[in-house]
Amino acid sequence: ISLLKTGEYVDVNDAFCQKSGYDKSEIIGRTSIEINLFTAFHRAEFVAQIKETGVIRDFESVITLKKGQKVDVLLSAEIVKINEIEYIYTNAIDITNQRQIDRGVRFVAECKWDRLSTGYFESLSAFLSNVLKIDGVIITRFNPNKEDVESLFVYFDGAVHPNVSYPIKGAPCERVFAIGYYICSDNVSMLFPEAVLI
Repeated sequence: ISLLKTGEYVDVNDAFCQKSGYDKSEIIGRTSIEINLFTAFHRAEFVAQIKETGVIRDFESVITLKKGQKVDVLLSAEIVKINEIEYIYTNAIDITNQRQIDRGVRFVAECKWDRLSTGYFESLSAFLSNVLKIDGVIITRFNPNKEDVESLFVYFDGAVHPNVSYPIKGAPCERVFAIGYYICSDNVSMLFPEAVLI
């Protein structure tokens, strides 16, 4: 919650503090520009729009966390008046992962080289590994019997590894067959102890 007139924060919730890396005491009484959360341009654009309509829905922006990390956010806000003072009540949703996936899809769509070449798979894997902050990428082809998988490209820790075939049972691919996709961010080897490549 911030003052419409000055932009100074009057209150923030614990979730905001945890995500941004700031303590409440570092935020209250200061503006988003002073703590480098928004650029002056983004703040001016946001305020102009809310002054015009009184409410904002799904305003895409980028914020900078205390440690300097950039985060894509979707903002919704409205002007509320308490004791004749106008405040902006803002809600932010982190959409960084969605934007990273969007950039990955755009990268794949814009590639000009042969889609099945090693160079393509290596560039795609390196890009996904970097953007999604993951250790590895495995590009596979399902065999018709749906009992095993053949890797087309294996990329872990910045290096290409030999291709292998492995059973679907007990591997993340088993989840892909069940629900169409599968994302696992942590402890993959513990979740899939039987998986050959993990």
